Amino acid sequence: KNSSRPNIELVGEIYSEGDDNDGMFGQSLSLDLLGNFLVIGAKGYARAYWLRMLPFDSEYVPAGNKIVGEESDGEEFGSVVASGRVLHHNVCAGCPFVLDKQRIAISSPAYDNGRGRVLLYQYSEDEEIWQPFASPIEGGVEGEGMGRDVKISP
Repeated sequence: KNSSRPNIELVGEIYSEGDDNDGMFGQSLSLDLLGNFLVIGAKGYARAYWLRMLPFDSEYVPAGNKIVGEESDGEEFGSVVASGRVLHHNVCAGCPFVLDKQRIAISSPAYDNGRGRVLLYQYSEDEEIWQPFASPIEGGVEGEGMGRDVKISP
């Protein structure tokens, strides 16, 4: 029977590992536009995963290093995460853009007496690590908690 509802299938399960077992793993999730990249926020850190498509199976595999907040970020680093890819114009007339350069934003609303900040990272596929992408975006007023909601749009 045809239905207008999307067909959703469980691809895999991801659990916290070793020292990540703090009970907050998964408090924030972000899936990119194509559904092939997942960022999971937790108390004090964030992890990213690629969707590996296999002929008869699919699974999420770690992408790069675990990103850990600084002590000054407080316990809320990773409480909100966002992911996205940068759009680049293509030379193909029928292809208006291509997706390139995976980026993530990780917020730390408790930073600096609650001013809050958002850190931006870009994945280096050559080195397979996350690198800071730009200067942190910081809130201006104590208690503001900037970064309680973060999004990356193409």
